[in-house]
Amino acid sequence: MKTKERIAYKHKTNSREILKALIGFPNYCSLLLENKKPYDELLSWILNFAKSRTEDTLTPDIKIVAKEANVTYNTIAKHLNDIYHDIFNLNFEQPKKFLNDNENICCVNFNYLGAYSYFNIGFYAIPRVGEQLNFAFIKPKIGCDRFWVKEIEHEMSNGFQFITIDLTYDEPNYYLQLLKEKAYLHHELDWMEYRSELHSETKERLIRNNRNL
Repeated sequence: MKTKERIAYKHKTNSREILKALIGFPNYCSLLLENKKPYDELLSWILNFAKSRTEDTLTPDIKIVAKEANVTYNTIAKHLNDIYHDIFNLNFEQPKKFLNDNENICCVNFNYLGAYSYFNIGFYAIPRVGEQLNFAFIKPKIGCDRFWVKEIEHEMSNGFQFITIDLTYDEPNYYLQLLKEKAYLHHELDWMEYRSELHSETKERLIRNNRNL
């Protein structure tokens, strides 16, 4: 039987969303200070604003930011995008720069409605399966900032430990997981279905077929 093809969600971000993410992570922004890029004035404004803000401070309007940062309104969107993507590139190329002392670096895979991204994050304590993790910096990339730990992989190579954490947007449903395990055991799901997020139609079928469980 043919199944409906899943269409991955594509998030359309905006300048305000990116600005909010950058202001919330000045430690990431500061890593770009020595790059000598056209966005340097905007980068300095973001760092100064982040330093002086309080919990009640709202994200300012983009026009106000452009004026205070001495950036034209026509170019501020490009500069914000460039800063954001340069942080991702640096995270990929030099992940240890994103670590504090005594932190364990983990490659964290994010999944939101089939939209995927990853980021190397330092943890003092490794999150456990089923725990919730909030990471606002990823929201402009895929449209979500709250996830649950789905799977953790530890790999040893050449004397080093590599940790990969898979996250999902779905809150853990242990009953559905039990049905998924049962269906896979009885060959009602193939390996790809078992490893991926279930279609809503498949979830309904598993629940309907196991009402007496």
